Amino acid sequence: MVETSIMDALIRRTTENHLPITVHVDLTYRCNERCVHCYLDHNDYGEMTTKEICTLFEDLAEIGTLFLTISGGEIFLRKDFFELLEYARRRTPWPRLGRPEDIANAAVFLASDLATYITAANLVVDGGWLAR
Repeated sequence: MVETSIMDALIRRTTENHLPITVHVDLTYRCNERCVHCYLDHNDYGEMTTKEICTLFEDLAEIGTLFLTISGGEIFLRKDFFELLEYARRRTPWPRLGRPEDIANAAVFLASDLATYITAANLVVDGGWLAR
């Protein structure tokens, strides 16, 4: 089988080996807000320890997970958030966080007259990772 793109190769690797390309980790359910759009129920389920999360990040890096979304309730309520963030960054193929302007520039394009013929799109704003 001839792959037509890097994404094709990643999808094939994922399906054949049952490995995730992307993982979403909620670090906490704690939050001071009660936003109507939020998916969290705010019950206290406990939290993973710093060591447990670092081990998870190591495991994800080892199996080749490319995209890690760190979220949760209010992640800044974790005193170890910046430690966890730095730990994850050292194990990712793209060593910087996306900046607000990275996303804003994509949104400006989609809101511009240049995008009036676009009715649906999956706009990847990943710093060019998939293009490698």
